[in-house]
Amino acid sequence: MSYTALDSIQWGGMPKIGVSFGYDSRRSGGDMQYRIYVTVAPLTGASYFGYPIYLTVYVDGDCVDSGYTLKQASPSRWSGSIEYDSGEDGGRGESLSSTAAESLQRAVRNYLKKGNGDLAQALVEKYAQRMTPAQRRRFDALLSGGGQ
Repeated sequence: MSYTALDSIQWGGMPKIGVSFGYDSRRSGGDMQYRIYVTVAPLTGASYFGYPIYLTVYVDGDCVDSGYTLKQASPSRWSGSIEYDSGEDGGRGESLSSTAAESLQRAVRNYLKKGNGDLAQALVEKYAQRMTPAQRRRFDALLSGGGQ
């Protein structure tokens, strides 16, 4: 993959928090594969007031990760960088469409309602490679009983 730095910004009021964005990309046949990186610089001086930091990632206009928590409300200072890495399959050009994900979710719920957890798990695993990180988290929650 080939790394491209996108931007570095100073975010917020006081104190300013440094955030850097970049990605790796690779063509595989007709598909582009992306790996997204976000780094929040250490904050060791002034306090950030303990707010969480959330991240939503779009690739080619499609949301590939929504509401990802980079930092919980605590701590209000941190000595090391906070990093987001979408992983090797982050933002794949061949991801599961939202319509297909909704259909899959209905099928998984039906299996779970009938007590067929093994079949629901197998169905999710069949499509797992095409899921965005946000879709995978939703299906993991559904299978663990938190998304019903």
